[in-house]
Amino acid sequence: MVTETGIYKTAMMLRKEKELGKPLEDAIIEAYGRLGTREAVAEELGIKSSTLYIWMLRLGIARKVTLVRR
Repeated sequence: MVTETGIYKTAMMLRKEKELGKPLEDAIIEAYGRLGTREAVAEELGIKSSTLYIWMLRLGIARKVTLVRR
């Protein structure tokens, strides 16, 4: 299904949005901010890491790495 933003979301993506009660884009970004890794976000969402990667590409979400001193 193509959303009003022009992004094609699969049936699985739409089901997950309904389950979460918010847009998938927001859920992924919020979880990534809290958890820090794709694997942890995927686990929280109940999907495989590879599926999350594909969803992020489809939704136009890029991972940004920030380097800091320890």
